[in-house]
Amino acid sequence: MKKEATFENYEAGKETIQIFLSPKPQPEDVADDKTTWRMWLLTDARFKLWKSYQGFAPQKFNLGYDPESEAWELKIPEEYKTEGPLHVVVECPVEEITITKIPTADIPTDHAPVDSTFVPTEPGNGGFPDHDKQIQSILDEINAARKDTSYRRNVVELVEKLDKLRKQNEEDKKKGLPPEEREGLTPEEVDFYLNQYENLHDHDLVLDPKLCKAAQWQAEYCANTLKTLTHDGPTGPMHRYGDRIRLFGFVGSIGAEAGAFSSGTPVDTCRGWLQGTSHFRPFFWRAGQIKPYIGLGIAKGPNTIKGKTYEGTYAFAVFGAPPNWTAPELKGPEPIEIENIKERLGIE
Repeated sequence: MKKEATFENYEAGKETIQIFLSPKPQPEDVADDKTTWRMWLLTDARFKLWKSYQGFAPQKFNLGYDPESEAWELKIPEEYKTEGPLHVVVECPVEEITITKIPTADIPTDHAPVDSTFVPTEPGNGGFPDHDKQIQSILDEINAARKDTSYRRNVVELVEKLDKLRKQNEEDKKKGLPPEEREGLTPEEVDFYLNQYENLHDHDLVLDPKLCKAAQWQAEYCANTLKTLTHDGPTGPMHRYGDRIRLFGFVGSIGAEAGAFSSGTPVDTCRGWLQGTSHFRPFFWRAGQIKPYIGLGIAKGPNTIKGKTYEGTYAFAVFGAPPNWTAPELKGPEPIEIENIKERLGIE
């Protein structure tokens, strides 16, 4: 059965959810997921989405068990400190589920739950039977682009867009407008978007399995639950991409996250990062975004854009570096600081 409970007032980090199951399964059965134990902690906004889609991936928590009261206990994480009610949903093949909430201080110290550790649901293959092969093809495409120092200069659409911005800047200059009022890009700024370091071929990006899990999880979340592209996860421990990376066990410094959706193949979808003006930096190590590890995730799903629904591929990439890693010396033009670049390039 599935049971919902709503707590209008609660104190994150100071109160504990108690769950009673009847008939009572053995603790090891619940802990091992043999009873298809599923659980969600949802803020009010997320609960409304959950009611609409019924497709939220179940969250997994390390639960404490009190043999005396035979209750499963979960201390509400600090991350759930937000306005509005907290909704708790528990699904388990038993006849009765009771969900209550008590102050953690009222629980005897001999079995008081520690701060609960969130364990994210393991991602799948995103609807791609040849998932691993597709991921390798994307990585090969990225590293091939890094090796080709003229790659971005050969992207016709990119060059044409930047050339229009260069001409706009020249026209404003002829009109006597001061630099801060000119639109478009200077020749030096155009070069920033086209130049590549000369020795990237010595430093291929390497897949990291934990980063890949974080990227895959978000791709499946967008495809199966939200059906739209976003960097945000559900409210709570998976909301920010950096939190997701940590929860999947990556240790080291965290770089950027890139997301994309297209009706093309996974490689086509990811190619937009390499050939655009917004997300290319971490792939080519521009603007100081130098991380040797990459995680890639892909998932099939619908996306509704301006009232029309398209089937396609969601793709995510995240970057990281191991502890105490020293970035290599890069040969080539140094990046320049560009003011108000998003507005000037029309990037949302």
